[in-house]
Amino acid sequence: MQVDSLERGLEAQSPEEAVHTWIRGVQTRSGAMQYAVLSPSLRQETKQEFIDHFWVTGGSSPHMGKVERLQSKKITPEKFQIAFDYPLVVMNETIETGSAVLTVEKIPRESFDYWAITQIAVKDPGDTGVMIGASKL
Repeated sequence: MQVDSLERGLEAQSPEEAVHTWIRGVQTRSGAMQYAVLSPSLRQETKQEFIDHFWVTGGSSPHMGKVERLQSKKITPEKFQIAFDYPLVVMNETIETGSAVLTVEKIPRESFDYWAITQIAVKDPGDTGVMIGASKL
């Protein structure tokens, strides 16, 4: 019950909010935070992998640095693609730049709709260690 309440508290009210929460989850290696903003179908596909990794993603180095800018593209009123570049950081130095494109869709629900990530594509799915649910761009 507590977990359900926490997950509902993290449900995004906009496509950008879903992506920012996912980014924060990657940066803090929190699989639970990443999972909370995935669509029901993507959750179903990835849940066992999150469990197998004890809900910890990524590795110590490199890690995803601060994302400066999101580029949002409206596909339909209920579907957006959001692209961004991110620094790969080791010992406070950027060693490379990663890229990602996340598809975010409005999920209808009786009480209220929310936005969730339906697809994750990155330049290198292994650039920060374990990136669950990601495919190669």
